[in-house]
Amino acid sequence: MREKKTIAVTLIIFVLLALLGVVILGVLFSSTIGIRWVGSFEECAAAGYPVMESYPRQCKTPDGRIFVEEIRPSEAVCRDLCGDGVCQAVVCMAVGCPCPETKENCPQDCR
Repeated sequence: MREKKTIAVTLIIFVLLALLGVVILGVLFSSTIGIRWVGSFEECAAAGYPVMESYPRQCKTPDGRIFVEEIRPSEAVCRDLCGDGVCQAVVCMAVGCPCPETKENCPQDCR
């Protein structure tokens, strides 16, 4: 009879510890329930999370992850100087440099 009581008490303690573990895990993971998974700045902003107006912009999820907007350099744009009387055959490749001119695309300057 005493052996049955010991088994019953052990079983009750085991069940209570298991329930306590489930409650603790629930509390620990409840902060992430309802948080949409995001993996980029664009996904974070689309999910409606706050976007900080910094440069570059940053988006913060409720669980503390921060995604930074990727800033791509603007396309290099050359200046079209066709018609200025100078054939710009050799040019630099930086923003604002003259566009390369040839007989085909600027016959009035390149003869």
